[in-house]
Amino acid sequence: MESSVRALVTFCWVAWSATAWVPSVEAQAVEEEVEEGGAMLSPEDLAPPDAASPAEPDAREVSEPEDPVIEPAPPLDDDPIQLVLENGLRVVLQPVPGRRFAAVGVSYAVGSGDVPSGWTGLAHLTEHLMFSGTDVLDDVAVYRRLEAAGAVVRNAITTVDRTTYYEVLPVRTMEQALWIESHRMARVLRGLDRARLERQRDVVLHEGWERNLYGWRGVMHQQRYVGVFPEGHPYTRFVEREDDVRAIRLPHVQWFFQQHYGPDDATLIVVGGFDVDRVRASIERHFSPIVRSAPAPTPVAPPPVAPLPRERRIAVRIQHDRDQVEVAWPTPALFDDGDAALDVLSELLVERRESPLFAGLVESGIALDLNARQYSHDHGSVFVIAAVPARGHTTDECLAAIDAAMEQVRRQPFDAEAVERARGDWARVVRLDAEDLGARLGLLAASRGGYVPTVEHERDRYLAVDADAVARVVRDWLPADRRLVLVGRADPLAPPGAQIVSDEGRPER
Repeated sequence: MESSVRALVTFCWVAWSATAWVPSVEAQAVEEEVEEGGAMLSPEDLAPPDAASPAEPDAREVSEPEDPVIEPAPPLDDDPIQLVLENGLRVVLQPVPGRRFAAVGVSYAVGSGDVPSGWTGLAHLTEHLMFSGTDVLDDVAVYRRLEAAGAVVRNAITTVDRTTYYEVLPVRTMEQALWIESHRMARVLRGLDRARLERQRDVVLHEGWERNLYGWRGVMHQQRYVGVFPEGHPYTRFVEREDDVRAIRLPHVQWFFQQHYGPDDATLIVVGGFDVDRVRASIERHFSPIVRSAPAPTPVAPPPVAPLPRERRIAVRIQHDRDQVEVAWPTPALFDDGDAALDVLSELLVERRESPLFAGLVESGIALDLNARQYSHDHGSVFVIAAVPARGHTTDECLAAIDAAMEQVRRQPFDAEAVERARGDWARVVRLDAEDLGARLGLLAASRGGYVPTVEHERDRYLAVDADAVARVVRDWLPADRRLVLVGRADPLAPPGAQIVSDEGRPER
């Protein structure tokens, strides 16, 4: 179960060993040349005054372990500190007292939904190229620096709405992460060449095949968004296509970077046990000299999400051995009214054996697999019920069972006790994620419309969902006759790409 935290699902975590690395004289010279402002702050300047390193235990005093004592959970976060540098860079600082690690990240307001039509994969490939280093820091140098700094996580992710780079490392060495992220923002273009582009293109293509983006899964995903959102909406063209990735050239990446990756397009986020004043001074020194982007046209926001005018049915031929069926509705955007209630509803529908969907499809033996989920995004979301027919059953049977379960929910809404249990589960997930500094950073990166999704705010957002709110989103956003029905007809001999068999109820242009 995930909501705004779901943007972190696709992260590939990287663990680092404790191997020390001593920089060469040449590396130190490059660092001094790039800094142009003198030596970096010392570790003592970054850590809180009382953050002393724990003493090593005496091996002679080792005894049998006692029963563990579970300490009470610390209080939830206060509102973060927010400021804007002169070059337009937004800064969000979330001190977490008592933590010896910090998450440092930069989130750019550009994602796979912002690429021009016919250039899917451009945002993803640009992410890989930025992640691979700059003219003075190649990917090996970045790894070595962060390894020497004790980093436990180093990652990047591109979603439909944003691209985020971040590291988790000890507070005493977090200066390295700030310095690396400032280099990523200021010097990537100087290090781009065709050889690096080709290497990262191969990596992106490998990921695409590994995740089945170029196969049946990508076909279903693409048609889901095409069927739910109006023509021209950015979400109708964000699913990556192999041919588009292969067509990207160096000037395309350079243009895309210049359009979307300046300081005034970004938010720097720091979460952890740091001293605010000292980190602010370090941020000013590393990021203030970076020049803001050239003026660019203000992007036109897509129209507000609204229910479909009628039912639409799309059937596609997919290279697979199992038929698939989905029922989908356009729903409120991330953090908007109704978004949390739809998350809670997704659990109510499948959480238990007696839940309406689970009982009607899985317990009955009609479906082999079942899922209900709210896919939340900045410019509109999608609520999806997906099923895989069991052997001997059909997509029509699954669809009839989904209709029967949803009609039951409309006639007999969930009671207060069931809603309280489901919303409590969501609130607990948010609270547990508070222990992960990377998850906290991911939440803050998703801030939009004046709402700052701290752990405190997110927990309260879910605890505010009641039975009336769940019944209301079912009535207003999940009508029986205004939805998308998407059927994937399995054919192991079908080509990988989409083959639309039929499209009934498609809106007129």
